[in-house]
Amino acid sequence: MTLSKDGEVLSLAAISATPSIFDEVPEPHLGRARPVGDPPYLSGFGRTDDLPFHAEPDASSPVVATAWLGQVLRNDGCDGDWCEVEMVDGSVRGWAERQYMEEADSALRSGQDIFDATGVVPCSKGAGAPMGQCIMGVARDGDGSATVKVTRGDGLQRALFFQDGAFFSTDSSQAGGGFDTSASQEDGLFQIRIDDERYEIPDAVIFGG
Repeated sequence: MTLSKDGEVLSLAAISATPSIFDEVPEPHLGRARPVGDPPYLSGFGRTDDLPFHAEPDASSPVVATAWLGQVLRNDGCDGDWCEVEMVDGSVRGWAERQYMEEADSALRSGQDIFDATGVVPCSKGAGAPMGQCIMGVARDGDGSATVKVTRGDGLQRALFFQDGAFFSTDSSQAGGGFDTSASQEDGLFQIRIDDERYEIPDAVIFGG
């Protein structure tokens, strides 16, 4: 926009908002409602080829799509030997044989960015570095077992594994290191150290609520 008066010209330009870490937080269940099936997510296993989706709960019905073994699928409900499943983005739905599927655990779901809850948690990426914020997504198995994926400000990711209500281990792939760990839990907060990294994970992230 340009304004002028008495020979003076003033130009106004829009200024983009400062990017925020909150702009990058993923949505739980990839922005969709939690699947209605029990368990809500499944994945194929026990085959030598891809898992076929049939148009009807009948092996002789047409195959409408296939999923690679280990691919996380939404469970829309099972009926006897068949489950109605769909791709996590809702693009394809069909029926798959129950004997070739198992529950997709939290590590598998987290690895494919399918979370029960998301947000940010305090973190520090190095010795002496101040606490900042990391993007967080958690996939829960129940009974205090879960996988938390944290994304640091430099883009590196770290998976934190919890079992039976306690910190269990971490990955050591993308972020590097991860062999020297310690953890404590006090006042509703897990304080986790991995080499020189620090993370603070509220109990509610693991247990829900």
